[in-house]
Parts: sequence; C-alpha cells; structure tokens
Amino acid sequence: MKTCPNCSSENRDEAMFCTKCGTKFEEQPINTD
Repeated sequence: MKTCPNCSSENRDEAMFCTKCGTKFEEQPINTD
C-alpha cells in the first residue's frame, strides 16, 4: 500500500493519484532487496 504524503490516506500500490485528495504520486523505483 502507498500512503499519500499529503493526506496520509492509504492507496493501492498501482495508484498514480491519491483516491482521497488527488495528489499525484511520484514515480519511485521498486526495491527488490
């Protein structure tokens, strides 16, 4: 789950925007450690 940096709402990992406030998520590389 992604947590929105603006409103702290939880969103699906695939989400491009927060479903609550609409903040766009920055593209982040997937860590495979």
